[in-house]
Amino acid sequence: MTLLLGLAVLSRDVYPAPGLPALRLTVACALFAALACVWLLRGLRRPLENPLIHAFGSVVTGAIAGVFLVRLTTDVVVVLTAHRPHTQSTAYVITAGWKNCRFGVAFEDPVLRARMTVCGTRWRLAATPQAGVLQVAELAGPYGVVLRQITTDAVGGR
Repeated sequence: MTLLLGLAVLSRDVYPAPGLPALRLTVACALFAALACVWLLRGLRRPLENPLIHAFGSVVTGAIAGVFLVRLTTDVVVVLTAHRPHTQSTAYVITAGWKNCRFGVAFEDPVLRARMTVCGTRWRLAATPQAGVLQVAELAGPYGVVLRQITTDAVGGR
């Protein structure tokens, strides 16, 4: 559990590259973990209980654990290989928020060549104006980027 918590802290503000075969790797590892979990948890049920429900529960548990572990590992690989500092100005727009975030900030990242959406309150950005220019400082690598600082002209970020 401590290892997973350490990986989660280390992989904060990490965005893997979209071209990375992370989806295939995640699905393959989730299937492997699901099958391994069926075998590992086989002794936890009584012999007369419904084996189908037990197998389904084991598959779901293993798949969730596999996805979580692969995502964290992929993020840690990005952190360990990102070494090129990169700073750019880019246009942003305010988007709707999600759970635990009042509003999002969406912008095009030139290193990833993809649209990124981050939590505006997490980076201490103002909700107004609805659009503008951001200064984004990040570490870039072959497998993704690690955000270091996001600021606007009006309000400083972290």
